[in-house]
Amino acid sequence: MLRTVDSEEAYVVPLFISEGYFTEQVIPRELRLDFEVEQWDSDGTSADYTTLTPADLDKTVHYCGPVGTHDAMTDVIVRRAESVTGDSDVGDGFGLAVVGHGTKRNENSAKAIRYHTERIRERDRFDEVQNLYMDEDPEVDDVTDFFESDDVVVVPLFVADGYHTQEDIPEDMGLTDDYRTGWETPTGRGRRRGRRARPRGDASCERRLAARTRHVAETATPKGPTVGAHARPRLNGGF
Repeated sequence: MLRTVDSEEAYVVPLFISEGYFTEQVIPRELRLDFEVEQWDSDGTSADYTTLTPADLDKTVHYCGPVGTHDAMTDVIVRRAESVTGDSDVGDGFGLAVVGHGTKRNENSAKAIRYHTERIRERDRFDEVQNLYMDEDPEVDDVTDFFESDDVVVVPLFVADGYHTQEDIPEDMGLTDDYRTGWETPTGRGRRRGRRARPRGDASCERRLAARTRHVAETATPKGPTVGAHARPRLNGGF
């Protein structure tokens, strides 16, 4: 990929949610970067960037941490909740579940979800905020067991709307036995409601992420890249 770039300097921004196997091993290997995870000096959610030179090219590459661990993603999650409820002040009387993939094979997979959940919880906006996962505890299958609130907004934190968000999560939550038959969307307050905000990786948000990636390169200083305006996704529906 770097051979197709004319510039002598490039920023590589992984469009992934978490630091982990792909961002720490696969991408650097494919780009022929002599990268060690210690160069990020990260606790699993704080990777900034490190400057490297590919083994086979005379270029300067700034290898950045994944998009999903950036602080701006906390606001994206909240805005998803606002969009699906149609209430810019949503919070009082609502629980918020942030759902990630999770895996026991790499502890960093869950760290980004916990990080954003804790940041939202500290704002004291929603009655309850919980992080849930598909492949590790606490599991999204038991979503209602983790909330006292009658109204729960569920926001999957995935890069794109696909298999997990369209099929796995609705079935895991018990909204349907077969995603192909669809599911009813419970309405009205006073009953526990699972409403899924589509993940932040829909087309409109990807355009904003691309714009933000360009902004990183344009505003980089010797102290590191600075990210500008937060991405604000568009919601096309939910449950």
